[in-house]
Amino acid sequence: MTIFRAIGVLVLAVTGWAAGGAAQVPASGSLAAVIAPSLSSWSFSEAVPSDSFQVRGVSHVSIPLSLTLRLNRVTVDVGGAHTSGRVELEDGRSLTLAGLTDIRVRGVAEIVQDRLLLTAGLNLPTGASRLAGDQVSALGILGGSSLGFSSLALGNGFGVTAGLVYAFGFGPWGIAIGSSWEARNQYTPLDLHIAGVRTPADFDPGDAIRASIGLDRLIGRGRMSVLLAGDFYGENQLTLEPSGLAAQVSQYTPGPQYTGAVFLDLGVSGFRSFRVTLSDRYRSAFTGVDGTEAEGSSGNVMEGVLEVVRGGPRGAGLYLRADARLDSGLEVDNTIATAAMSAAGVSIGLSLVRGTLTVLPFVRAQVGRLDVGTSSTTATGYGAGITLLARP
Repeated sequence: MTIFRAIGVLVLAVTGWAAGGAAQVPASGSLAAVIAPSLSSWSFSEAVPSDSFQVRGVSHVSIPLSLTLRLNRVTVDVGGAHTSGRVELEDGRSLTLAGLTDIRVRGVAEIVQDRLLLTAGLNLPTGASRLAGDQVSALGILGGSSLGFSSLALGNGFGVTAGLVYAFGFGPWGIAIGSSWEARNQYTPLDLHIAGVRTPADFDPGDAIRASIGLDRLIGRGRMSVLLAGDFYGENQLTLEPSGLAAQVSQYTPGPQYTGAVFLDLGVSGFRSFRVTLSDRYRSAFTGVDGTEAEGSSGNVMEGVLEVVRGGPRGAGLYLRADARLDSGLEVDNTIATAAMSAAGVSIGLSLVRGTLTVLPFVRAQVGRLDVGTSSTTATGYGAGITLLARP
């Protein structure tokens, strides 16, 4: 069982699939589904300068859907979303970015049961991948990691991922090691701002390689899982097309990104689940075509989460979540896309289990301090959502 859990932790890392983005694996021959609409917003006590804008508040609505099908030793996940973001400006105007995202398909095949797995993924270009004008500005604000929204890049274009995972036991530990290669065809608000994008652009990223290790073991009535991962990127090429001017081409290479996370699932009496998560992600500096590092382009994000459900295995349970995040931001740019943020939040809801259906409605409140380098302000956030999981 510890080997299986270690594999599960690592497969998410190797494929780049968000831990909350795929349904739990069903029994062979059956289908599981998750839909999780949510609303989240931030308002600022003082307008925040970001490029030529003065931002008063931001909001994000997301409706992700994922399906998981297992056939013997092959598991296939399909996921996508409709997403909508809005930026409220000091002068009463607003910027919006909305539409369908790309569809992601992931497959995991057990070559040797519980030992050797082959993973493969496709990013299908169903979302808009070429933005212009206010859409670029909205992406740069809404997609900043400081706000904690899921990425609002609608379309990343066609992409392919392939990897291997090997698992084995070592004493009380289940250990899985893996690596993957990704033909990247995507952009992020961070990439765009570091490259100085304020006009329509074509973005051609280099390939990426990820190396990961996952560990899992029992601890008393609970268990501990550990994930360590490193991402290494090839050279990116950016073509800017200013109005009325010739195209401008530049290259740069993102620095390696390192991630570590610890998951503690504790067996606490009276609780359906009791999980503590601690994570840290470090992004090293970007390198220009001349081989020099971009000053101020490295940063770190630390996060801690306590998530519990009070109650028995069936029926209604009380859902509680408390989290804190410290995002150092990047000094390379004085915008929301690279801003620093210290924030804490609480969520409360119900976990309702009836037969094969789990429903989790919740509301959320959070407060933080946003710092864009030239100024800082208090940020107040609210949110709500509902997760529906259908599993045979």
